[in-house]
Amino acid sequence: MLNKSSLCLISAAGLILAVACSGNPLPGDLGGTDTKDAVEDIVKPDNGQKDVKDRDIGDTTVPDVKDVAGTDVVPDVTDAGEDTPDVFVCTRDDQCPGDPADECVVGKCEKGTCVFVPKTCDDGFDCTADGCSADDGGCFHQYIFTQGCKDCLTNDDCRSENPCDQSACVDAPDPDTSLENYDRFPTDTGRVCFRKACADCDDSNPCTTDYCTPEGVVMHDAVACSDFNQCTTDSCDPNTGACIHTPIASCTVCANGDNAACNTEATNPDRQCLIGYCKAVLFEGGIYDCSATVGCPDGSQCDLDLGKCMGNICAYQDNSCNDNNFCTADSCDSALGCVHTCICGSCETLTQL
Repeated sequence: MLNKSSLCLISAAGLILAVACSGNPLPGDLGGTDTKDAVEDIVKPDNGQKDVKDRDIGDTTVPDVKDVAGTDVVPDVTDAGEDTPDVFVCTRDDQCPGDPADECVVGKCEKGTCVFVPKTCDDGFDCTADGCSADDGGCFHQYIFTQGCKDCLTNDDCRSENPCDQSACVDAPDPDTSLENYDRFPTDTGRVCFRKACADCDDSNPCTTDYCTPEGVVMHDAVACSDFNQCTTDSCDPNTGACIHTPIASCTVCANGDNAACNTEATNPDRQCLIGYCKAVLFEGGIYDCSATVGCPDGSQCDLDLGKCMGNICAYQDNSCNDNNFCTADSCDSALGCVHTCICGSCETLTQL
């Protein structure tokens, strides 16, 4: 006889079999194909925001917690909204495209951002009017007969008053071979002066001399502050550019071989116990090279073996006061000078050697 429990089991089995045969999903199944999880993945957008697939209990990441409206209460990282696109930061002008609507507008990198600027067609010649052709973006250079370019033979013929100008003597452009549109230059030498400002030449440092070479290389040379004195430390004030010469304590300049100059009351701090002599040292730290044909600044002489200019300063060594007597202990007293004390227990006479 079947009891109530048996009937319930039979009914449930029959219902499952009927549903399975009909092809309809079980009430607890959302129709997915995932067999590994008890609850299938749900794909549902969050209030119009782009969402990734929510994870179910079988996944390894923490699922979104949803409120009644379906909005994330604790959104995951990818639910914060659309991904922010990477911002391109340029470092060179050639990374920035020009304006496709205007051939005469090019791209330029300014502080990491690409901007449009007018194309520069300056050819560095004072005798041309330069411009850009709107038809093809090419540069043209019209010769100005009333202005003319300066003929030259060497770069020295083209020196500019502005040290940050690139100044050079170059071949005059040939309209037949030039890639840009040129008029023919009337010139007697075939060479003319070229002049163009160098970019980033001024470094705003008062302790450097800024200039541009004929090849267009920017240079920043340290201001020469040498006073040709071995007994001063030379430096440049970074605020004003003025040279500072700080005396070196107890330093005396002397002429080569003049030891007496180092043993005066003014130059020798302890004439009793110190012996002064004139010592050769590298002049101004060795910044000046020399040779048999290249001389040295005033106050120095060339050491041909070193190839360096040398100066002289007073140096000092202790007075040993050695009297060559084994029966005395020799010492020096700044007030008395050399002192020879008898070692009476070691010698029979003061003159024993």
